[in-house]
Amino acid sequence: MTARRSWACAVAFQITSSADNEKLKETLTQFVKNQFYEQYDRLIIYVLTTKQKTYSGSGHKEIIQDKFVFDKKDDIKDYRDLLSIVNSFQIDKARRIEDILEANFGNRNAVLRCKCAENDFGAGVAYASA
Repeated sequence: MTARRSWACAVAFQITSSADNEKLKETLTQFVKNQFYEQYDRLIIYVLTTKQKTYSGSGHKEIIQDKFVFDKKDDIKDYRDLLSIVNSFQIDKARRIEDILEANFGNRNAVLRCKCAENDFGAGVAYASA
């Protein structure tokens, strides 16, 4: 018998620079192979670069085998998805996120430089007050 988690919902993140379907299939395969679906309710794949406009989902169902739910539209994210979420936040909540990012990744100016270099990345922390 498997031990039950004491938390209500657990999310696993795969951070990758590769946005292609083969990388997604590899991630799903490892998630199933290592039975992470027993520990996590959801898998979100975060693409550091820009995700594809659409994903075929080819081969996903065969890999997942109904062991967990994976929605290619909701569970594959990139910086644009984060921006749309953060843009809806009240300024206090956005500033808390900025504080966390600054504490972990450097000062605010570095994030702003990253925004300029990537043309969007970091805008979630460089919101209206920037």
